[in-house]
Amino acid sequence: MIMKNSIKVSITTILYLILFFTYQALASEAIEERVDGFTVTTPAAESIEKTDQQTSSPFSPEVEKFIEGTELVKAAGLPDLNESVEALKAYLEETEKVKQSIKKRFFDEPIDTKGLSIETWLGESANRLLFVKEKYPESRHLSEGLGRIYREMYFHTQNKEYLEKAADAFIQAEELGVEHAIEGNPFKGMHYVDEMTEVLSILGDRRRVDKYFSRLITPTPTYAYFNYAEVLSKLDDPKAEEFFEKVIAIRREGNFDPVIKYTEYLLDRGKNNKALTVLQQLKPSEEYAYTYFLKGVVLEKMGKVKDAEKAYKRYQEFQEVKDGLFTPPTKYRIPNSKLQRNFFRLVEKTSSLTTDTISAADIRSTSMYCSSSDWACKARYYAVWTINKEAQAAGSFGPGTVGMMRAVGWNIRTRVFVLYGTICGETCFHNAPGITLTSGDVNSVYRRYWYVIETGVYAGLPKGVYTSESEKVFYDVFYGRVPDPIVGKCLYGLMSGDKCNGTCTSSGIWDSFWASQSGQTFRAGKLEWYRQPNWPWDGCYRFVPMSTPTGSYCGINCWADKGVICPVEKKLDYYPYLQCDRSSGFYYYYGPVYGNFFWRFNR
Repeated sequence: MIMKNSIKVSITTILYLILFFTYQALASEAIEERVDGFTVTTPAAESIEKTDQQTSSPFSPEVEKFIEGTELVKAAGLPDLNESVEALKAYLEETEKVKQSIKKRFFDEPIDTKGLSIETWLGESANRLLFVKEKYPESRHLSEGLGRIYREMYFHTQNKEYLEKAADAFIQAEELGVEHAIEGNPFKGMHYVDEMTEVLSILGDRRRVDKYFSRLITPTPTYAYFNYAEVLSKLDDPKAEEFFEKVIAIRREGNFDPVIKYTEYLLDRGKNNKALTVLQQLKPSEEYAYTYFLKGVVLEKMGKVKDAEKAYKRYQEFQEVKDGLFTPPTKYRIPNSKLQRNFFRLVEKTSSLTTDTISAADIRSTSMYCSSSDWACKARYYAVWTINKEAQAAGSFGPGTVGMMRAVGWNIRTRVFVLYGTICGETCFHNAPGITLTSGDVNSVYRRYWYVIETGVYAGLPKGVYTSESEKVFYDVFYGRVPDPIVGKCLYGLMSGDKCNGTCTSSGIWDSFWASQSGQTFRAGKLEWYRQPNWPWDGCYRFVPMSTPTGSYCGINCWADKGVICPVEKKLDYYPYLQCDRSSGFYYYYGPVYGNFFWRFNR
């Protein structure tokens, strides 16, 4: 037995040495290149294929050059194969006015309409896109832009004719996307389901609702059930329960928004027993402030006062509640409730919100806004929108994972606390220059959150979707309750569980990781199988960005100690799912070809 073990050890040692020296040989031939101000070391064996990578993009060189540095390099915004620079330029310029209008509505930010009413100002944008569309009738982004402009015109005028036009434009954009989108685009066919859910809910046209969702809902289980249920619930259609049940049956852990929305739906209709049953489906990892509040409401309405008191007490223990960052909808205030009396006083005293219709699950149908100097409110909403845009809603075929959302949250937080990015002794980027952090002043942290997102590469604002999952991730990261999923470290205390779903034993607001520990940028690209003939292992997937600055690629090598975070739901299968990381875990690639990825890891 001893001899056999010795032989095993010897063989293992030999294999390890072969791998080690192979890695050293590759590394010894490495070349250094500058990519966006970062020094990137790429093995020479991999640099052979640079020319092939440069031609791997499906877009023309003109389009590639134009979209670089814009929101169009994200998977959600990738152009179609038939779209021109002129059409894309018009889309970006005119939808920028929509973003300004959203800031005005939500945050009371000043807006320069050149003396025109906002309706007329936005109408000029619509006219320009219609003019360009005569030349490029098959451009999806022009139709999308018209949908966004008409939708925003409705919010300023309450004229539902604009919503009719918005619905027609979004539907046309979807149809064009199906026809012209690049192969493997995960947004193909369902690109505007969230926008249509909102528009159709307001229009209340049941015929149009059924017609739209009938082509999304197939015999195959789909997360479109949730959108359909949302619309039906807002139309007070009892059929909503059927589709809430369908989506809950296929939801995965961490995607608890359907549970929250279904609970609210049942609560609003006095179905308290069923609401409690639905709420009890949440796992401990999915519980957060609002779920405890809802439990308190349901239990109190059922007459279970002691249990309700425990739930309310747990709710008030959350730091975001103590800080006044989290406010429940006052529509769930129970008249003459002794338990809620003191609680709502606390909320009203600390809350900076100006509406009593705010819902933690979805703010789109409310009139909530933050004042121009309410940095806590502005930071929270921009961060939640960005997390939703970059990760949670990145895959139309299902939500992103908790780890994906946390990666975005830590990405933002790193930029907030790391004023300058330094690699190899050089300053590579500035985060919100001139907006400083003041020790002990939490408001300065909020301000930097706002400015980092406002001046960064995030595309959270145009989406404007606020969900329970993204909100929970924001609070968890803001207070340092969870680890950075890239490095698996906690700022305070020790990590419990795994790095994508775990928690930290202690928490705090201040400090963050250095840029060398957190991924810096999301970027649209693809993962492709890659193997060098002299590698002693089978190979792995590597990331190839949609365009390649300076001709190099940055991504994950098989010997790297970091894994790929892909905030896109499974679409295309690859078998076998080989691991790229042999030292600290398994990182399988579940597809699709194109999506949002961390395209740069600073090592």
